Amino acid sequence: MFFSLKKKSTKLALISGTQNTFLVERKKSAGRPPVLKLLSMTESSLDVESTLPTVLEGIPKVNGDISITLPIDMFETLQLSIPKTPDEAVAKVLPFHLAKNLSAPLNTFIYDWQITARHQETLGITIYLYPVDSFQRMSRELAQHNLKVKFFDADVFAAFAYLEEEKRLPETEAVMCALIWFDTVSFAVFEKELITLVRSVRISQPGTPLAGSSQSPAAETHSPQESSTIAWPEDDGHSDIVLEREESDSILSDFNLIQAEEEQGESLQMDLWEEATGSAPTVFGDDEEGEDLPVEDVPATEWDAYIQEISLEVMRTKDYYSTVVKGSPIKTVLTAGDEIIHEKLSEEISQSVDIQVQPISAADLVLQCPPLFQIIGMGATATR
Repeated sequence: MFFSLKKKSTKLALISGTQNTFLVERKKSAGRPPVLKLLSMTESSLDVESTLPTVLEGIPKVNGDISITLPIDMFETLQLSIPKTPDEAVAKVLPFHLAKNLSAPLNTFIYDWQITARHQETLGITIYLYPVDSFQRMSRELAQHNLKVKFFDADVFAAFAYLEEEKRLPETEAVMCALIWFDTVSFAVFEKELITLVRSVRISQPGTPLAGSSQSPAAETHSPQESSTIAWPEDDGHSDIVLEREESDSILSDFNLIQAEEEQGESLQMDLWEEATGSAPTVFGDDEEGEDLPVEDVPATEWDAYIQEISLEVMRTKDYYSTVVKGSPIKTVLTAGDEIIHEKLSEEISQSVDIQVQPISAADLVLQCPPLFQIIGMGATATR
């Protein structure tokens, strides 16, 4: 599930939010930074069985390895404390501890884990579980298009990979990220090359645009460590699928900011976006003459409450990390998916918590798909 610096990246990524799914390809050309090419998209999540066949239908002929990245909310995550055990023996004893803490049989999941804390007598383990039937269904569908799943990750891993390449992660301080989807927020804390805390919170955006913005939230808010590589087993009906682990120095590696794609590629991406969303992917806030587009005012209290709720969860995550995890003080939270509310959210968080708020993307991104998907796509296809 986790990336290894020693392995080459995939060029293709399947990125699903809670309402949209995008298939993208990482493209390189001599003398130019890599960009994402949008191959296909649909307005439904990968947890809907019809989504993947729809995304794959009619795409250009592609084959090879592919990464799948989902919001952390689509995984079941557990934090366990087990007696101190040699690293090489953790995989053997972990099923026993897992079986006691799951509401369903262990053989109904595919899972991976990481050591996130080392104490004198115990180890802190974070486990990521996903329904095995759903994963095998996706693998079979992709195999019919000559695509093999190489990496399968939560959104926060790709986001931190993006940040690492941009050299935005401090070496010693803890930093939080908040990935804001349409109805969930993925939180994670990164410290000393390790994702030490992950959590997901269900927070739904108001169903109407923010007053003063021409954007609609309908399209996903246009709005670690001991690392491992995966060796996916054949779909032979066996259960208790565990990912093969491999040590490396870091989970993160090199890639560049998204730059403009060729005009022809941009035209295709614009057409795909318009077909899926019913609206043209223009530069939001301006019409052809540079005037502000008319926006119907909506009750500010709905968005104020939404922003306050996110701010509260930032505070809770920060306090939990300090008091329970005993981690370093978090001085910065990096956000994505909050483009239409970033200024208000930053102001609210700064007034409530002693923490600096910054966008994950420090530069304008080409509108091939929503910025959050672009960030995750570049992270998912990075060389690690």
